[in-house]
Amino acid sequence: MEFQLFQPTKGNGLIRLIWEQKSDIASTWKILPSGKVELIFRLGKPFRMDHERSHLKSSSPASAFCFFSGLHTRPLYFEYESFHFIGVQLEPVAVKALSGIPASDLRDNAAEGTDLFSGIAELEDVLCAPVPFAQKAAFLEEWITRRIRESQALNLAVKLSSTMDRLTQCKKLGHPVELERHLGYSRTQTFRIFNDWFGDSSSKIMRLGQFVHALTALHFHQGKLTEIGLQNGYFDQSHFIRGFKEFAEMTPLEYRTARTNLPGQLRY
Repeated sequence: MEFQLFQPTKGNGLIRLIWEQKSDIASTWKILPSGKVELIFRLGKPFRMDHERSHLKSSSPASAFCFFSGLHTRPLYFEYESFHFIGVQLEPVAVKALSGIPASDLRDNAAEGTDLFSGIAELEDVLCAPVPFAQKAAFLEEWITRRIRESQALNLAVKLSSTMDRLTQCKKLGHPVELERHLGYSRTQTFRIFNDWFGDSSSKIMRLGQFVHALTALHFHQGKLTEIGLQNGYFDQSHFIRGFKEFAEMTPLEYRTARTNLPGQLRY
């Protein structure tokens, strides 16, 4: 399997990564929640998604050239004969900033790119051309950055995203988190804002962020599971197991045993 990464420098911090992944080998994959959303371009054959097992709200646009994958709170299950994708990983607030629709509409769901964006045909010509990945990634970065900057809600999106990063870090360190004080909104307004901009309730988004930090630590470090849990804001091993299983449908030990060279991507 081939995997390449491009680190964006534009997009007001809302574009996290641009990646390319391809393989000519038939395989099945379990993809754990990343806490991000992704704009994905299929350059290879259509694939099959286990819709029921992935708990999707509607059928996945597996045959589309481009689809926007929203915030996922459960694993996704895919089956491929072969695959070739280029993807853009974005902060959850990018859903509303780019498309204008509430992020909750895409929670545990995906939508065809042509339903959300104009100019997709322009992208297809570039991404399918025989040019280096870095050139394609730079074009994508410019294309998305232009649309982000055109968003009337850009300043709010950037503010919410950076605030969420700080709050997740506080939770990881075991510090108390007072959402309303940090955001400057009432409890009712905070609930609405989180559904619109992050895709779920504030409490679940915080737990998801905590899980993602723990998953990264678990993937790259060989420390004891209890220590990894404590370092990521879990009270004890039991709390760590419950919090991890909520989003991964497996225990931390099961993940460590099954992990591949890519965080959150498992063969099954």
